[in-house]
Amino acid sequence: MTNEQTFDPAIQSENIAFSADEMVVCGKCDRRNAPDRSACIYCGERLETFVHIQTNTRIAEDWEPAFNIIVTGGETGGGELTTAAETRGVGLPISRIAESSDADAAITEFSSQGIKAQLIHDEHLAIDFPHVRLSTIEFENNGIGLVDLNTRDVTSANFDDVVLIVVGTLFRSRIDMMEKRKRGADAKLLDESTAADHEPVIDIYIRDDARGFRVLSSGFDFRCLGSEMTLFAAKNMSLLVERLRSSLPDAKFVDCYREVRPFLEAVWPTTHRREAMGIVRSGLGQKGFGRSETSSNAEQFDRFSRTQFLIL
Repeated sequence: MTNEQTFDPAIQSENIAFSADEMVVCGKCDRRNAPDRSACIYCGERLETFVHIQTNTRIAEDWEPAFNIIVTGGETGGGELTTAAETRGVGLPISRIAESSDADAAITEFSSQGIKAQLIHDEHLAIDFPHVRLSTIEFENNGIGLVDLNTRDVTSANFDDVVLIVVGTLFRSRIDMMEKRKRGADAKLLDESTAADHEPVIDIYIRDDARGFRVLSSGFDFRCLGSEMTLFAAKNMSLLVERLRSSLPDAKFVDCYREVRPFLEAVWPTTHRREAMGIVRSGLGQKGFGRSETSSNAEQFDRFSRTQFLIL
């Protein structure tokens, strides 16, 4: 089974499945896979979502701090990623390199091939420091007031001090399973439950502040929209984006996260975690060994969002 699914507008405000054009064809078995996979689900062959530029460097492991090589454009010889970065005006990661000397050499090599790229260290992406979550936005005559959800402190910014708006969606899923295990036999699945949700997100950056401010549909007071406010959070988020766009004509808007996700997955993959839950009971009166599998794109989106500010 792939991630290609039918979009039902009755239960989703946005189609979060991968389209047919986004699916990656395995070079070995010719079957289609979701672009967030590094290997074919059918035969295990390594998948490529874009043409890699070969460098004699050590690619960093997911867990270690690294230098991110961010492509912002260049000649067509750089492949689909370079074209996507150029046409959408964004920075996209092509590699994470462990050593600074190797990273500098890679930048020189890319430059010689007509590819515009720069280095951003994980330290500057600061994904361990969350954006300031907002409770509302106060629209004023000459600027906006960003109200901290936790402290209620207000950060005031003139319209021309707001330099970037990044729009996207956060995806989360969880699968809980209960299995019966016997020595010398395969585990038998007794019960399984799945939960998934997606939430629109808006990141706002003001000049000289890389941390950024975040609007999530949950917990946000949309009365700042005035008479335009509706009863639907997803619709209100869309209206808020348009309000920001009209109020901040000089700010850069990045709303292509959905389209560039396949490129991000190759370097900043969706986070997947497994956790043992020990012996659990179900509502059917059964008991067995439980485990859960969760996935989230939150870290990926954080990296993408802050990258767009750092390359301004």
